[in-house]
Amino acid sequence: MADARLEDLLQSWCRENEQGRAPAVADLCRECPELADELARRIDVMRRLDAANATPATVGVLQAMSACLPPGRVIQLRQPGEQQETTLGLSADAGSESGVTLPAGRYQFLGEIGRGGMGAVLKGRDVDLGRDIAVKLLLDSHGSRPELLQRFVEEARIAGQLQHPGIVPVYELGQFPDQRLYFTMKLVRGQTLAKLLAERQSASDDRPRFLKIFEQICQTIGYAHSRGVIHRDLKPANVMVGAFGEVQVMDWGLAKVLNQPGEATQESAELAFAPAAQHRGETLAGSVMGTLAYMAPEQARGEVANLDERCDVFGLGAILCEILTGAPPYVSTDAKQAYLHATRADLADAIARLDACGADSDLVALTRRCLAVERADRPRDAGALAAELTAYLNSVEARLRHAELAGVEARARAEEEKRRREQTVAAQKELQRALTRQVAERLEGELGRLEMVAHALGALMNGRDDWEDPQLTGWMDEMLRREERIFGLCLAFEAGRFRSDREHYGLYEFRGGPGGSIETKHLGPPTYPYRELDWYKSVIETGKARWTEPFVDRDGGDIPMVCYTIPLTRNGSIAGVSSLDLSVKYFARLGDWLRELDFGQQSYGFVISRSGVFISHPQPEYDFATLASAEKPPRNITTLAGTDQAFRSLTRRMLEETSGSGTAIDPSTGRPATWLFARVKPAGWTFVVVIDASETEA
Repeated sequence: MADARLEDLLQSWCRENEQGRAPAVADLCRECPELADELARRIDVMRRLDAANATPATVGVLQAMSACLPPGRVIQLRQPGEQQETTLGLSADAGSESGVTLPAGRYQFLGEIGRGGMGAVLKGRDVDLGRDIAVKLLLDSHGSRPELLQRFVEEARIAGQLQHPGIVPVYELGQFPDQRLYFTMKLVRGQTLAKLLAERQSASDDRPRFLKIFEQICQTIGYAHSRGVIHRDLKPANVMVGAFGEVQVMDWGLAKVLNQPGEATQESAELAFAPAAQHRGETLAGSVMGTLAYMAPEQARGEVANLDERCDVFGLGAILCEILTGAPPYVSTDAKQAYLHATRADLADAIARLDACGADSDLVALTRRCLAVERADRPRDAGALAAELTAYLNSVEARLRHAELAGVEARARAEEEKRRREQTVAAQKELQRALTRQVAERLEGELGRLEMVAHALGALMNGRDDWEDPQLTGWMDEMLRREERIFGLCLAFEAGRFRSDREHYGLYEFRGGPGGSIETKHLGPPTYPYRELDWYKSVIETGKARWTEPFVDRDGGDIPMVCYTIPLTRNGSIAGVSSLDLSVKYFARLGDWLRELDFGQQSYGFVISRSGVFISHPQPEYDFATLASAEKPPRNITTLAGTDQAFRSLTRRMLEETSGSGTAIDPSTGRPATWLFARVKPAGWTFVVVIDASETEA
């Protein structure tokens, strides 16, 4: 009742104030004096909003800095793929080619990346280490505020101690000779989630991809919560999606440490607001900290003592709301209105948009729980939310498959009385094509997860150059134990690129021992001249990751396999490769998948490489592993066509098109058959299902 009464009093004050009359708090609270202090605080907020809207934009931090720093030409070598040398500077004159070197002499400014409510982030270069970095500075307008200086230091220390793939690592906290604080961190290349969401044609576009991104955000914040840290400014603009799909939560400037031993964190009750446009997406500095469009009600009301992990859960729910509906919970261009929406948790519009967004009801329900007005009704922390979301995503594939089957069956029943035979056959073919794509996508997903192991190993090597054999074998052993589907992992380098005194360095961990136990082998001439082999040479020459054609690695494990290899780079050039080996026996599971989907008793499936070589096949005379064990050459689907024009045309389509179907004689049986195929995109292979004509007869 007190909250409702307080809202009525605040609305009365707003109406009177808009007409030029500002009634005294004591007069408004004559019948309820116990509400006077809180009403006065909220009126002060409204007045600050009015003042903030009239405040002119601040001078850009780069302009201010270029005025007080000596000019100098900064040459930045071009990135791969650029056609000319790039010169960047911070001169106020946009046409100038002069750059600015920081007073400390170690760093160079290369341009402003962005700014928020408290700080600006610059692109810089560490001259000593020769790498691009991000440099964060406190805005000049905040330099005289001790509480913001302290928060800036705390941001660096918090981010520096949160060591997680989803959090940008901090390199250094320092102070320039002119007393300005800064800290440096990894430069993340990519786009903000806000930009990616804005580029969609509709809110339903690419929804599975954005849900996977959101899952990574939840896992990152779950880690922070496990360390006793809340972010307090979660929004799409503070999430970066890197060029290789990595997801990182940025800007920990408003983070708060919960229950820190020996220290009771107190925050001022002062309120500070930015211009109205900032309430749509930018951060506010003050005790009502964060972004109103994504803010929990207790946070908007400035209830600092009540903030815990669940205010971040609300922020995560707000991001999920924007993913599903195209807009955050609170949509307003007026700062006062945005503040009132947030303090009152006025979520009617957001709930209506969620109910109409067409997303799965379980996902909508989870979003609504995250946006619950009462903290107790939300998931306890981001870790709990991540667990629920992961369980939901894991169930989606089966649910979609069942829905698709039900839809096909419903369409078939609707047409049963009219042209029953033709409609049944058409529905069956459509189902078979869909299921073929589904198997290919399932294989795609598994290969994609396996690829991440090679990339993780590559990232480990790219990050440091002082690894020793015991450390590397330990990491590789652990990766193999975690992912039992991988046969082996390999690191191999160009001359002198692992160590300057080592001409050759190749380390191979594989399941070659008794019972599949892990063994270690060092590769190099004369027994294993890895630089002459295709899996190594092709990646070194092209600089691109790739899956190989099937082969038998006679000296590296003597196993029929396919290999996924990525380049390792150091100092801007390719230093070697990281690769994983997958035994072709892995593909035996395709038969189980087909049986689950019930294509028919006289159906079978196989995988061919980019060039048409059979990687796996249920019949020994075509199967790569079987032929390899008999020391026979592999079979290629293009050589089976003979003079059959229909089959030749079909095999050509299999190698050129992403998916399709056709009819032709099956060379292995001599009978007519339906052929369905779909591309396995990460590897460029093709998954093929062959169904005997008798299975498709009505």
